[in-house]
Amino acid sequence: MTGAASYPLSLSLPLSYYGLAGAPTRESATSDSAPELPPAFGRPHPAQERLLAQADRYNVGVCGRRLGKTTLAKRLLASVALSGRPVCYAPPIYPMAHQFYRELEAELGAYVVRREANRRLDLVGGGYIDFWSLDNGGARMRGQKYARVVADECQDVLGLMAIWERVIRPTLTDYAGDMWFLGTPRRGGDFERLYQMGQAGRDGWAGHHIPTAITEDGTARSTVVGTNNPWLAAPLPDGSPDVAAVIAELEAARTSGMSSQAFATEYLADFEASDSALVYPEFSRALHVRPARVPWSQCKWRLAGIDPGGGDPTALYLLGVDEQEHMHVYAPEFYRRGDVTVDMLAEFLARADKAGHVQRIVVGETGGNVVTNTLRRLGFPAVKAEMAKGEGLEHVRWALQHRVLTIDPGCEEMITEFGLYRWALKRDPVEGDRYATHMPGGRHGDAMDALRYIVMAVINSLRAARPAVIEQRRGMVRGV
Repeated sequence: MTGAASYPLSLSLPLSYYGLAGAPTRESATSDSAPELPPAFGRPHPAQERLLAQADRYNVGVCGRRLGKTTLAKRLLASVALSGRPVCYAPPIYPMAHQFYRELEAELGAYVVRREANRRLDLVGGGYIDFWSLDNGGARMRGQKYARVVADECQDVLGLMAIWERVIRPTLTDYAGDMWFLGTPRRGGDFERLYQMGQAGRDGWAGHHIPTAITEDGTARSTVVGTNNPWLAAPLPDGSPDVAAVIAELEAARTSGMSSQAFATEYLADFEASDSALVYPEFSRALHVRPARVPWSQCKWRLAGIDPGGGDPTALYLLGVDEQEHMHVYAPEFYRRGDVTVDMLAEFLARADKAGHVQRIVVGETGGNVVTNTLRRLGFPAVKAEMAKGEGLEHVRWALQHRVLTIDPGCEEMITEFGLYRWALKRDPVEGDRYATHMPGGRHGDAMDALRYIVMAVINSLRAARPAVIEQRRGMVRGV
């Protein structure tokens, strides 16, 4: 089951059409058998009700900012915990749980019979709500059992897919529990992958997309005409939502307070407009994974790039350039973990050289020239790679954007790394929040490093031959 399209609140229909003719009333948000929720929970607004009605066992909710995601999470947890079952709230880091804990404790009121500050709320009937962070791989959740887990701000969780499969999913076994992933869009991460699973109709999964603002054509270029959260503004004197005020405020944000990209990301919950954690968001399997245009032997230039492993996988890739100066990474690939000797590299290169002479081998060594010098003694045209990472990333990005670089389907490890190669994240020492740096993370980058070395070698060779053309290309990459 997948999430249906959102239905905006507009000014053309009476509020009774939306079930909002008066102040919110108390009503259970789920089909769980549970006591009536305390008055502080109110009634879910129509978009939340639709989401709950369309829910499956594993739910991924991509929400706009100020949609009411936090109030939905509270309802999801309280409704099950008050039926006598254990549930869990799991944000990326502990500080993000503190305010949620305080608000939920206050709203549950007398239903709370025992509390552990920021850790657990025990409720009447034997149910309880645990609070665990998903930091450090979600290790603190291991060994627990829950009827429902709500993971919040999932776009900020590192390794979300692994945490889900190895930590959270086993906690749902005892109670045949369900799962809710909530967050705002960020391209290229596990949260997007989970959402796509729900949208694809995978058994037991539902992907829900709920923007806060509704525009005429669904983009940030057109006027805001509705909203999925009518309670963003103060209610009218009769207790009904002031939909006109909400729409006016969202339109003000669109026209004068934010860039179109930011508005589309934050209020329209648009993955395509969102920032990406991927170093190469331009990479597409559909566009860039193709068979070679010409055989290896018919390339006008043939190069190899090596990223010596050390403690990581050793990656060696072959890149050919045809007469139209299209670059292609040829199979087979050399990608091996553990100890790799220079003789093993030489054997692979000798086979490639026999099929078509390898004219240059670029080796990414930072602690000396051992591999480079050894290959040269064996008769291979090895040189030390240009290690300017920023410039190399620009070159690869340009090649992907302009579709002058393709990868053979047989290079499975490299193709996989494109989806794992992300900007490094660090923790703010004051706030504790994670933020992206402008350096790629050290993990999942061996094939990416080897690719960068060869692409730089090609571009630098072209620059020497036709500097004006290459400088124009570099300017296109940098946007100058």
